[in-house]
Amino acid sequence: MKEKALFLLLTSALLFASCSNNEQSSNSDDEPSCQEQTWYQDADNDGFGNEENQLNSCIQPDGYVPNNDDCDDTNNLIHPDAPEVQNNIDDNCDGIIEPAVIECNSDSECAGVCLNNVCVDISTPVPSEFVKHYFTHDLTNINIPYRFFRPQGADTANTEYPLIISLHGSEFFVSPENIFLQGDFATYMALAWIEEGNQEEYPAYVLAPNLNSSIIGENSDYLGWGTNISSDFIEKLLDFIIQNENIDESRIYITGHSTGGVGAWQLGSKMHDKIAAIVPLSNAFTPSSPTFDEVASQIENDIFENLPVWSFNHRADDGSPGSRALFEALSNKGYNTINTHWVDNVEYNLSENDIRTHIEAGEKYFQTEYSYACSNCHYAMDVALKAPLLFEWLFKQKKE
Repeated sequence: MKEKALFLLLTSALLFASCSNNEQSSNSDDEPSCQEQTWYQDADNDGFGNEENQLNSCIQPDGYVPNNDDCDDTNNLIHPDAPEVQNNIDDNCDGIIEPAVIECNSDSECAGVCLNNVCVDISTPVPSEFVKHYFTHDLTNINIPYRFFRPQGADTANTEYPLIISLHGSEFFVSPENIFLQGDFATYMALAWIEEGNQEEYPAYVLAPNLNSSIIGENSDYLGWGTNISSDFIEKLLDFIIQNENIDESRIYITGHSTGGVGAWQLGSKMHDKIAAIVPLSNAFTPSSPTFDEVASQIENDIFENLPVWSFNHRADDGSPGSRALFEALSNKGYNTINTHWVDNVEYNLSENDIRTHIEAGEKYFQTEYSYACSNCHYAMDVALKAPLLFEWLFKQKKE
């Protein structure tokens, strides 16, 4: 009897253990599995990792970050968000080394020539791409980055070239500095002007300032091109460029995409004594906005009497009504406005010969609305800046 009781006790214990194990196994199936990812060592603690030292883990290990963008993990002053300084070091990991500044008073002190009290190596070819620089704005003491393109022949004595000022849209106001003009998205407003074919026929300097998220974080008064601080920065940067380059001051133009298109209208009117023409691209105006009222009042005050405009939008874009209203204001002032394709529901459909005839006649105010099929119709620049007649018209415009 005792043996039977002992047998039943052992059987019950085994059944209980089996059930417990099944419950544990079932519960473990409900827990999320570990999702490993690659982490990179950040030895200098600057937020950017070293590609050569990596490990995989479900959680972020101490001293590791999820990116491998650092080009020198022994120096926390060198990383993609660092300001580029003229010190023979690639401070921001973009592959471009700004040569150290050697001050001078005469050519005899330089291996090349002394230009504006700085030694310049005349054997160095002019780059065929944008070069990154910084300009310290005295009102805020912020180093603001800008990209600058110098045309072939820019160093030739007594040869002056036009200047394009290209203003970016809102996507770059909220992006980090190292994102600017990278990839295809929203960059053509600046990159189109330096394409080889365009530079061969219409050589020009191109200036592309960048008011990025760090700058907005330091001083929100930079949020927009038409604010007093932003416009003061552009005016002072322009003066600096004119002093240091062979700029044809009669042919300085402003263009821009979206918010930059609004900026082209605003800064063009504020700087009308220096600007020969503006090219707003998909400007983000609405007729009820304060910025619209600001530009409309400048039109009413005849500021645009000698400021030519060629505006481009897609007719389905939200900014088109703003452009239409501004051109209506120009027309009401007695200016002869030329509509090339559409305006609202009216199709004009001028031929290239028709448009060229207007250009040769010296017309100064052109409005183009496109009607091509598009899923995102806010990028008229992708079509406008491939139109040869725009270049032909723009580079004819001169400030008297």
